[in-house]
Amino acid sequence: NESEAINGITQELTTSVCGFAEEYGHHKHAVDLFAEMANSADYVFAFNAEFDKAFLKTLIRTDNWICAMQDFDWGYPKKAHGNYKLIDLALWLGIGISTAHRAGDDVRLLVECLNRRKGNLMESIDRASVRANSPILEVQALVSYTDRELAKAAGFSWHADKKSWLKQVKECDFQEF
Repeated sequence: NESEAINGITQELTTSVCGFAEEYGHHKHAVDLFAEMANSADYVFAFNAEFDKAFLKTLIRTDNWICAMQDFDWGYPKKAHGNYKLIDLALWLGIGISTAHRAGDDVRLLVECLNRRKGNLMESIDRASVRANSPILEVQALVSYTDRELAKAAGFSWHADKKSWLKQVKECDFQEF
């Protein structure tokens, strides 16, 4: 694990949350309490839900995930591929950053981002929930070789196995697309 030297997170900690609870038995109660709260919540809110869901799948068994990056409308100018960093969003919202990209710091930062939207937070969460549960469509760009840069600029990626420019789009966004 090359990143362990930088972040101090061992391979064992990244492969199994259950292993984490067993290896660090004195944290088991906290992990169990976290799982109980998450599994009884209306939604599990994460900045990059796809990453967190994969990491926490043995602990959090709900399907009610909302991705703050993909499903929540912050008004942040999106790039063609749709991804951006929590730090970029926070700075755009006028939030100062002192530490970042550690789980606890990222949770606090996301909460502060949500605090900036508290005037219409419940409405925004309801819209995000609809978007989170919208099916994903695979769209193909029908472009010639000479026009391939148009597909790339629109967020499509080349899939050599299918010999196609493809992009995944939420069904609720398809009309805008």
